[in-house]
Amino acid sequence: MEEALSVKGLKLITLSIGLVTLLILATLAYSGYQEATYVFQNLNQQGFSRNIAMNSTHFSISGLDLENRGIYPISLAFKASVAVDGFSIGSGSLGPLTIPPGSSRRIDLDLPIQFNQVLSNPVLAKKILFNGTLMSMRIDATGGLQPFVKGTVSGALNNTVGPALDGFRLALGVPAPHNQTHVKIPVTVGFTNRSPIPIDADLSVRIASTPRRPAEGFYGLGSTVVKASPEESYQRTVDIYVTTSAVGPGTYLADILLASQDFSYGWRVSIRG
Repeated sequence: MEEALSVKGLKLITLSIGLVTLLILATLAYSGYQEATYVFQNLNQQGFSRNIAMNSTHFSISGLDLENRGIYPISLAFKASVAVDGFSIGSGSLGPLTIPPGSSRRIDLDLPIQFNQVLSNPVLAKKILFNGTLMSMRIDATGGLQPFVKGTVSGALNNTVGPALDGFRLALGVPAPHNQTHVKIPVTVGFTNRSPIPIDADLSVRIASTPRRPAEGFYGLGSTVVKASPEESYQRTVDIYVTTSAVGPGTYLADILLASQDFSYGWRVSIRG
């Protein structure tokens, strides 16, 4: 009888220990869940678009503050990627980082981007130069409370890039004698750079046909260096020396070439003169 009572008492103690252990684990898990929820909500509330900076070589997010108000260490890792019209121009990662209990950490994410890769693609170059195109920035933040909870928060920012040559225009000036065979025609080049890409390239204007010489050929050429920062308006006059016998009132066809060490893009325009 005493043995039976002893076995029964041992079972009750074992059961009690098991229930207490289960309660402790449940409490830890719940606490961990609450802390993880707070962290990810805080991350989401601050937004991935906060303090975003971008230029032709780098994309960065700064001043993203995360606080650990719990009793467990927080581990975090970040991955970021940038694409233009689905074409990747940069990616990077940060972490894993650890935020101890009762402390905070500021997250600064910086990754290199290469717009020249896009400009080397003729289809995308045309969009960026004249129409603009969609740029997508995505960030994945993975982390949790060691060792209980783990999850991922993703954020994305879509924006239109360009056009870099917004409102591109050519205007022919009044021809002036240059020598016995050629006339100097001033051509005004103008546009506004609406993209984050600084334009630094050589611009050449080649006259392919004139009102008096409609057959395609080479009738004149002029060039200049184009430098325009983002949101800067550009205007400059280029002198083109055209064969005297080809000059007259009417429509001129001109081949335009924008070229640098990293890319080149050409197109044809008509100019009234």
